[in-house]
Amino acid sequence: MKKINMKRLLIVVIGISILLIVLIGGFAKLINYYRVKNAKVYIVLSDTLKTEVYSDVHIGDFIEEINGDIIDDKKIDTTRLGKQKIEFSYINEDNVKVPYSYTLDVVDETKPIISTYSKVEAYVGESEFYKDIFCGDNFDSHPKCYIDGDYDINKAGEYEVKFKGEDTSGNVSTQKITLTVKEKPKPVKEKKSKKKKEKVKVESNDFKDIVKKYKKDDTKVGIDVSKWQGDINYKKVKKAGVEFVIIKVGGQVEKEGSPILDPKFKDNIKGFNKVNIPVGVYFYSHATTKLEAARQAKWVAKKIRKYDVDLPVAFDWENWDKYQSYNLSFHKLNSIADEFMTTIKNEGYKPMLYGSKSYLETIWDTEKKNVWLAHYTKETDYSDSYMLWQRCENGKVKGIKTLVDIDILYK
Repeated sequence: MKKINMKRLLIVVIGISILLIVLIGGFAKLINYYRVKNAKVYIVLSDTLKTEVYSDVHIGDFIEEINGDIIDDKKIDTTRLGKQKIEFSYINEDNVKVPYSYTLDVVDETKPIISTYSKVEAYVGESEFYKDIFCGDNFDSHPKCYIDGDYDINKAGEYEVKFKGEDTSGNVSTQKITLTVKEKPKPVKEKKSKKKKEKVKVESNDFKDIVKKYKKDDTKVGIDVSKWQGDINYKKVKKAGVEFVIIKVGGQVEKEGSPILDPKFKDNIKGFNKVNIPVGVYFYSHATTKLEAARQAKWVAKKIRKYDVDLPVAFDWENWDKYQSYNLSFHKLNSIADEFMTTIKNEGYKPMLYGSKSYLETIWDTEKKNVWLAHYTKETDYSDSYMLWQRCENGKVKGIKTLVDIDILYK
């Protein structure tokens, strides 16, 4: 009797096993192929397979009817214009995994936003005056912004023209304006007068009147301050009933400039901490990139680390009169704000977005954000939610010699 070669037998067994696995796998794939090929597919797509750039949409948003369930209803990337193939799989009513696809067109149908008065003035020879008019777009970083009409910038006079903003998708916004071109005034030497200057009465809002009107069980009344308020008597401010304060920690003087500490920041935060008035801070930014915004947020966190800061840290970007020179789409501007606020949150502070009513309504993305609304009126008609309302800029508070912003905080 021959002796069995166990090593050879093991190799044969392994070979046969692998062959069986391959055959079984191939057979399973063949069965699945025929199941998929013959699977019942019933899908009714939306009439318009089109969506706006940057829209928040998912695969299933463009399916009206389907005989099953989508396996992964992913969010669609809508940051690029043009047609894209959307591929997905779903389990049909017979429990068969079916692949499917459709083509979606990502478009930009949003007009640029322009903002100017119906009357605009320019000096003779000031050919690029229109670059100071607010003009921006949701998608384009530098839309075409121009004056349409006949006028002579080298000749004084009044011209009826149009100011236009046009993006690369052909969306156009237009506003009629009366352009007045005038001669530059000649410098006049001031003559010393022996007459006493009359004091100009400045309209103001007394802090106690604001408290009387807006102080409720769910609100607090406070102020925001910077170097412009000068030396502050913190004890008197506390005694006046101020319940919180938002302090300017610093900001940029100009685009691409380094952060500069507000000259009164240290005095203010030490003073208000000492009298136990809750504090928040804000930073005035000219950031043009997410990296710059993140660096600014870290700079702020470093400056406030050793103080008591219980209220939010606000991002304040409001360079609208020179907006064209920043070459920022509204989407990119919002991503810059988001980067600042995300970084601040990671540093352990609550972030907040500052903005006036018109820009909060048209440009800023306020969803899921703490908002500091600037709207100088007795009753705001801003419809979205907000945490803080900057009620006026002409407040009078004991302990502060200058006028000051008064704010309402909602608990």
